[in-house]
Amino acid sequence: MQVTAQPLPSVAVDETPSGTEILTLDGCFDADGDPHLVERLAEVLASSDADLIVDLRGVASVDAETLRALRQELRGRQQFSREIVLVRPNERVWWMFEVVGYDRAFTSVSCLQEALVGATPGLR
Repeated sequence: MQVTAQPLPSVAVDETPSGTEILTLDGCFDADGDPHLVERLAEVLASSDADLIVDLRGVASVDAETLRALRQELRGRQQFSREIVLVRPNERVWWMFEVVGYDRAFTSVSCLQEALVGATPGLR
């Protein structure tokens, strides 16, 4: 039996002309496989207080610890009245987000263009 290597997690941050940040997550987000993953994610999210689009389309898998950390950091931004929009990953991964209530806690859309065009003026 051949074992396929899981894609390593990557985190990238871009900024729109209006100052909105786009946080792009790709790969497998498994804190057990990378003990510094949650720390790195928290550092990136804490480094700015801009409105935020979180692009999750490239997330292949996510564990509960990473979901908790992400929710905590996103909630922190919401306390400062920051707009947060999630671009949903594939259905299997999004199901995990639904289980912990992300679908109720944050606005979500199916594509990045929808997040940029349909969002409040501050996110464009």
